[in-house]
Parts: sequence; structure tokens; C-alpha cells
Amino acid sequence: MSDEPRHCVLYVRKSTDREDKQILSIPAQLKELREFAVRSGLAIDAELEEACSAREPGRPVFSKLLGDVAAGRVERIFAWKLDRLARNPIDGGALIHFLGKGNLKEIVTLEGTYTGTGDSKFMLSVLFGAATKMTDDLVMGVRRGNKAVHEKGRITGIPPVGYVKIRDRHGYRGAGMVVPDPERFPIVKRAFADI
Repeated sequence: MSDEPRHCVLYVRKSTDREDKQILSIPAQLKELREFAVRSGLAIDAELEEACSAREPGRPVFSKLLGDVAAGRVERIFAWKLDRLARNPIDGGALIHFLGKGNLKEIVTLEGTYTGTGDSKFMLSVLFGAATKMTDDLVMGVRRGNKAVHEKGRITGIPPVGYVKIRDRHGYRGAGMVVPDPERFPIVKRAFADI
């Protein structure tokens, strides 16, 4: 085995760009990955950060990374976990495709290293598929929960103009009963009556 370092591009992602969610996610990923790189003989050529859901294709930083892989400028991607790279079949498929073509030599994560072999590509398809399913299951769970809240006459989001939300139960973050706003409802009612 060569003592030459394996050059890579480090990619970290958190699922949201809202500052109040996952605020420590990227710094925590970077710290762990930098330490792992030293122990594993990886030379980090660039660190890419993104605050965007991977549920749909089209993340700007990740899309540029795929373009660099296609152009032969990146041969190894280093990430915390596979689900940081892809949670949809398009992005996962692109990575598997580039491994198969040889554009990408490896995907390295803290959990394992994946190459262009048939076994690696098969395992990646299963793991990326599992990440996609987990996302789909989460969406279905949220929809089911919101439906149950709405069936009880409650609302999870912002109430319509002219109404206010009253949180009558503690522990139900965001959900509440919707009632007419004593100040604004008469104005809205008059506005619609004049139409």
C-alpha cells in the first residue's frame, strides 16, 4: 500500500439553513472528519459546506461537486455519512454512476469506503435507497400528524389573515385552535363582503 495521501474533497451538509436548527451540525461534522482524515491518510483538498435538504436534486454546492467529478477534477469525496450526500435517487444514482465509470475512485465516510466494484455499487444503491425511504417515511409521518391535528380543529402553521391561534395545551409546539381575531376579523369580513 502506498504512503501517498489519498486526496479528497470533504463535503458537509446540514438539512436546513435555519440558524435555530442543526446549528452545531456542520462544525461537529468538520471536527470529526478532519480528525478521521489525519488517522486515515486522507489529504483534504477542499471543504464544501451546504445548508440545504437533500430530499430533492439541485443543491447548488453538491451540483457543482458533481460537475467537478464529471470533469475529472475530483476523484474522491469524503463525507460524514452517505445520507449527507444523497437522500434522493437522482443524486445517489449520479454518485454510483461516476464510481462505475471511474470518474470517482472512492466515496469515504466514517462508516465505510465505497468504490466502483459491483459489491460497492450494490451496497450504495441499498444505502441510498434506505436514505430516500427514511425521508419519504418522515414526510408521511408529518402529513399523518398534521392531518390528525387538523381533524381536531387545530392548525400547525400560521393562521389565515383575520384569525389567531390559541395554544390551549402545553407540549403541543406549533399546534393550536384557530379563532377569529377580535380586531382583524371584522375588517377581513367586510373586505370580502365588498367583493
